[in-house]
Amino acid sequence: MGKHQPKLPDLTAVVVGDNFEGRFSPFLQKSDWSLKKIGALTTLESCLMWISRTCVTNVILVVSAENTEVLDQLRYILNSYKGYFTSLLVSGKNVMSVGDAIREVEQRRLITGDFVLVHNVATLCSSKLQEEIENFRERRRKDKNNCLTLLYAETNHDLNPVIAVAKNTKKLMLYFKKERSLELDLDKEFYMQEAQIRRDLRDTGIALCAINVAAHFTDNFDFQERDDVIREILVNEELLCQNIHVEVISNKCGAATVQFGVTTNPKPRAETTSHIWTSKPSCFNAGSTRSCPKPSPLWT
Repeated sequence: MGKHQPKLPDLTAVVVGDNFEGRFSPFLQKSDWSLKKIGALTTLESCLMWISRTCVTNVILVVSAENTEVLDQLRYILNSYKGYFTSLLVSGKNVMSVGDAIREVEQRRLITGDFVLVHNVATLCSSKLQEEIENFRERRRKDKNNCLTLLYAETNHDLNPVIAVAKNTKKLMLYFKKERSLELDLDKEFYMQEAQIRRDLRDTGIALCAINVAAHFTDNFDFQERDDVIREILVNEELLCQNIHVEVISNKCGAATVQFGVTTNPKPRAETTSHIWTSKPSCFNAGSTRSCPKPSPLWT
């Protein structure tokens, strides 16, 4: 008999269902960001569709909405995917940022292990993320201080924020949020290390996190965005002894996060949508025994 394969731990996805950009607020006065349409589907449906193809077993959707009708619609969509994962809707009127969303979940002690952070529900991905999740878990097995992995996709767009990644280990060494940066302030020591400066990578909006990433938000109430944690870990690397790594999704797949109604470059969204619809979940394939999501009344 072959060796029994140990059961992999459950993996939770924490999805932030709101858009907190102030300039976008007029667009959201009459409807919730999770219920906005990307093509024929709502942003939530589009997000859950690709999550259902991964090894995620639990999904937590965090929103600030208190309207009963909106919450009922969100629950209906979540329940449509109960054949793929368990789901929970968390609503908090004080959720005004990604940091607030994580703190709301942490306060309820809902995060008990590694999790996938999707800090914008309007995120599309055609990859099952099997290799990326396996690499993250392997790094965690070797060193528990490897607490965060950021997922990127290659792009021809040359105005992406600059990052630097160690050649052999994929460790993130530099992180510049600002686009169109023409000057980089680098220490001499940086050039002594083997690193790749990349500007051809686009943030997918997906991050693989250890539980102590959530602790950064609960310990620092001024942390509002995921970038606050990234900078905290990089700046205080010697003190915190924590590491961030980068995984680049295969160029055979697509991934993009949508802001302000469109991506900063609309081409990635079109490519990603095409990948998703040509790589549909198995429930759409003939002969599949998996349960399918119920058609949403919001599709029509």
